[in-house]
Amino acid sequence: MTYSVVFPGSYIQGAGALAALGKEASKFSDRLLLVGGGPAAAPLLAKYEQEWKQSCKLHYIEFNSECCDREIDKIILEAENSRVGIIAGMGGGKLIDTVKSVAGKKKLPLIIAPTIASTDAPCSSEAVIYTEDGKYLRSDRYRNPDIVIADTEVIGKAPARFLAAGMGDALSTYFEARSCAKTKALNQCGGHLTIAAYALAEACHKTLMKSGRKALQDCKNQVLSKELDEIIEANILLSGAGFEGCGLAAAHAIHNGLTKLPQCAKALHGEKVAFGVLCSLMLNESPKPELDEIFSFCLACGLPVSLNEIGLDASDLRSLRIASEAACAPEETIHKEPIKVNADILLSAILQADEYGKALEKS
Repeated sequence: MTYSVVFPGSYIQGAGALAALGKEASKFSDRLLLVGGGPAAAPLLAKYEQEWKQSCKLHYIEFNSECCDREIDKIILEAENSRVGIIAGMGGGKLIDTVKSVAGKKKLPLIIAPTIASTDAPCSSEAVIYTEDGKYLRSDRYRNPDIVIADTEVIGKAPARFLAAGMGDALSTYFEARSCAKTKALNQCGGHLTIAAYALAEACHKTLMKSGRKALQDCKNQVLSKELDEIIEANILLSGAGFEGCGLAAAHAIHNGLTKLPQCAKALHGEKVAFGVLCSLMLNESPKPELDEIFSFCLACGLPVSLNEIGLDASDLRSLRIASEAACAPEETIHKEPIKVNADILLSAILQADEYGKALEKS
């Protein structure tokens, strides 16, 4: 049996950490292509551009919102025309996965600088590719970023909904790891989970339960607290290395199924994953104390505990079946669960999660 785990080359976290982007890039090349996106990108460029240019020649391009093949090809052309030796992505999850794809295809060193902590994408080697209208298409694997720079001052000023969504994504790490450990399923690296990877998944979960609620409140109040620092690390590093080293299971498959429904388009990745976690607990018949703990955590953090919070309705069985069938496609990770799952069983679990969540909302 072969065990495997992967990590980014280095991880840097702290207030003002982005100032070092140019210096870190210059360790690989003196020509940097920086891809920026989201409302934070332009102010950060204005703040740090001259400092970055002291270390390397900087070419900047804006990201156009969707991680799709057209956007990847556009940035590849930009990288070729500007003859850069390293690429960096500064923005959210879809920008990050786009830049990973460009770096992988062009065999360029890669720096990731997330401006929000809404997913665990920054540290991973996986790039989730969507169609131009946002439907899940495939997951590609390249290699992990050479450097990840998590500037807590930038991330802490982002809307709190993004931090909560990141906690939703991170919430899946331990539960999917637990399922993969039971079934001895292969992880995202193509091997079996290591002691180190499982320890990261457990640490991720404990950190969420201990610091998540306060961190979210501190984010809303623009307070860079110890708890906020811990949750940024959990969302980005612990979850990112944990899910790759342990593997994905039902929660992410359910997310992928939900992307097939236009009604869910406004729900963030981590919000759909969080609801997928709740459904996976129902699938696995988790004990009531665990259900109460995780449903209550989601409710306290503004994560969806019912279908209507992700744009769906329990009476719309046609749409729910479309999502269930997509989540149970033969190649999906839901089949790493320790029980046999088909669309009928999953649909039942989704409705159970919705009913449980609605009852909790009323209590």
